[in-house]
Amino acid sequence: MKKNIHQKWVFPSVENEAVLKLSKEAGISEFISKILIARGIKEAENAKKFLQAPLSSLPRPHIMKNMEAGVDLVKDSILKKRKIAVYSDYDADGISSAAILTDFLKKMDCNFVTILANRFGYGYGIGIEEARKISDEGAKCAIIADCGTSDFDAISYLKSKGIKTIVIDHHRPHSQLPPAEALINPLQTGCDFPAKELTASGICFYFIAMLARKLETLKKVPDPRDYLDFAAIGTVCDIAPMIGANRCIVRHGGKRVLSSKRPAFKKMLTSMGITSGKLPEEIIARHISPKLNAPGRMTDALPALEFLLSNNEDEANRLYSIIAEYDEKRKQEAKRVEEEARFELTKKVLKDRASIILYKKGWHPGVLGIVANKILEYTGLPSGIIGIENGIGRGSLRAPDGMDIFTPLSKISGIFERMGGHSFAVGFTIKSKKIPILEEIFEKVCSKIPQNKEEIKIDTDLDLEELDWHHLEECERLAPFGSQNPPPVIIIKDMNVVEAKIANPVHLKGKVKKGEKSLSVIGFNLADHIEDFKNSTSIVGNLRRNFFGGEYSIELLLIDFK
Repeated sequence: MKKNIHQKWVFPSVENEAVLKLSKEAGISEFISKILIARGIKEAENAKKFLQAPLSSLPRPHIMKNMEAGVDLVKDSILKKRKIAVYSDYDADGISSAAILTDFLKKMDCNFVTILANRFGYGYGIGIEEARKISDEGAKCAIIADCGTSDFDAISYLKSKGIKTIVIDHHRPHSQLPPAEALINPLQTGCDFPAKELTASGICFYFIAMLARKLETLKKVPDPRDYLDFAAIGTVCDIAPMIGANRCIVRHGGKRVLSSKRPAFKKMLTSMGITSGKLPEEIIARHISPKLNAPGRMTDALPALEFLLSNNEDEANRLYSIIAEYDEKRKQEAKRVEEEARFELTKKVLKDRASIILYKKGWHPGVLGIVANKILEYTGLPSGIIGIENGIGRGSLRAPDGMDIFTPLSKISGIFERMGGHSFAVGFTIKSKKIPILEEIFEKVCSKIPQNKEEIKIDTDLDLEELDWHHLEECERLAPFGSQNPPPVIIIKDMNVVEAKIANPVHLKGKVKKGEKSLSVIGFNLADHIEDFKNSTSIVGNLRRNFFGGEYSIELLLIDFK
């Protein structure tokens, strides 16, 4: 099967007069003005705010529903020296959340304990047994991070034990909310906080910012800005929309990661050969995220948290070796499951289908989301991967960016044993005998949701003969990139392909030329389209820096061609 590539190119309707006006009033180039207008940013003030993303633009914490109530509960526990329990999820966002809360409480000399969820125990969220652990620790206050919104029974148990509970979460709420003293979730009904896109680590940053202000009369209160690095890591790793508050957090937090004195980040950056310059969110997503997620995927997430909080170089090196080993095991397991899933895919008739679900005994629970994304990329269809063990399936559903599968599935959540997630990513457990029913329901759900598979929105055109480093640097000003803020999509016309080859072995590499100017291109998973590429005269893609042989060059990440 060839990877689907888009065929319909949508060009922006941008008037030259508007470009000149924005360029003059905002003091920016016409090139970047055209891109901003194509993305709906037409006023000079909004353009400056977007490009600068100052911390002062972040919405105030008190706007978030229950934020102040939750902060006051923790403040009271700190002042009265009551034991606090931090419970957080096992993924990179949960670990980053735990790192923020744990480090702050430690520096405040608090009596506290940190517990992480375990994928192979209760799984995502907090169950009765996990709540019992918190009670057994003697905690009087519990902060549940990156989960809890769907965990009514466990939160009820904590309440019955007199434990004041604060839930800090960003997952979509169900109709029944947990009886926490403070549910802090921007997505809950009645919350006027404008930045609905925040991750748990982002909300934890906000939480600590308000808590620090309320404790400012005490000595040694940490500067909340010191936790922007953890919040940035969690935000990128959770593939959150890179808009608004998230973009601001990642812009400033990424700089702090690069200049951090934390032994963990120094080790991470050194291992990647990064010593200065910029830290693209792509590096976080492709290199840092997998390693932080690996322990929680394969066994226990604790080594990842200990690594982030390591106190010295030796400790960081030791823990890095552990998480790197888990990451290698994760790669091997993901490769095995993906190969088996692709084989199962050959048994399916995909023509006229709106979705695909694959399932088998023995598929490792820790890599299901990874493989679901791979099948989504391969087929272009909303995809599900389910591993079955003892009559129970643990699964992950993935949909294209912008497609909401959570809302319709939450209306039939009775089919699941447990279910939660985001608009385009849903995790669940289900009795194996109900999987065929889920297949039918998922197909109906996806068939009713429009999918713009054949459309690419182009931001601007560029003459190859005029391309230089200025254009790449201007594109980079729109970073950090991610969902809802992708890298600028550039079209280059009237060029010739002078080189085309297959690399690694599913990627396409080549070179295009116009006049005396040439440009290297790479198309991931586009090797099957090499013959079409050879005859193309227009290409669409993203400009990016390529580092090879000790030198940087401009490269185009190929999206489509004609």
